Amino acid sequence: MYDDDYEKRGFLENVTEQLPNSPRLIMLIGMPCTGKSTMANRLRATYTDYILISSDVIIEERAAAEGKNYNEVFASNIAEANRIVMDVAKLAVAEKKSVIWDQTNLSYFSRKNKLKLFTEDYFKMAYVFYPPENNEDYYKALANRPGKIIPAHAIGEMRKVFSPPAYPEFDAIMNVEWKKDFEDA
Repeated sequence: MYDDDYEKRGFLENVTEQLPNSPRLIMLIGMPCTGKSTMANRLRATYTDYILISSDVIIEERAAAEGKNYNEVFASNIAEANRIVMDVAKLAVAEKKSVIWDQTNLSYFSRKNKLKLFTEDYFKMAYVFYPPENNEDYYKALANRPGKIIPAHAIGEMRKVFSPPAYPEFDAIMNVEWKKDFEDA
């Protein structure tokens, strides 16, 4: 679902070698269903000491505990899930832990409120995920998530507020291209 070229460039490995004692923040930025959580899980499998911050994980755990799906518990749990992720981020920073932040993080203001939690010693990286140029492919992927359907009007609003990150907001920015073969879907 995303471009594996980042591995060839050794992006994160290079940062790790150059800044071995610096904690790192990897903030995943992009529309729903563009590969952020897939990337988060892959990074977390490699960098096991990183703290994964994700409101989706919290909501999915609540849904499982209640025998419901994501959509059925989202509205009643999103505020608490967002509070929890902010608390986890504060604890991670207090302990100088590296973090993978898996949320949409679409607007500058949303990111600003999160980034201000991280002290100057953190190396801040953004992985930016873009949906495909073909809206039909994107909406097909969105519809292929049972129990986690996002209405088209909500996607439209997200597109309006999306502002790609820029320097000096982050120390490094990597663009990740969305790729998926829907013939196999």
